[in-house]
Amino acid sequence: MDRLESYRQIVRTFLKEYAQESVSPNESVTAELVFDEKRDRYLLVHFGWQFKIQIFCFIELASIHHKKSRGSKSLH
Repeated sequence: MDRLESYRQIVRTFLKEYAQESVSPNESVTAELVFDEKRDRYLLVHFGWQFKIQIFCFIELASIHHKKSRGSKSLH
């Protein structure tokens, strides 16, 4: 497994575990995971109601990596 795929797996595992642990079964708050692995974007969304207050919270992780192609020149 290359380094980038290893990082992707770490992010997926972390978000899955966090989603499970962050929601109490007694609350009406739901955790939803959205993974766009092609573009390296990961989203955890919490939504629902807690103590008569509407909850909407999200955590987004995006990986930005650029590969320098052959023959390209740096702007610096």
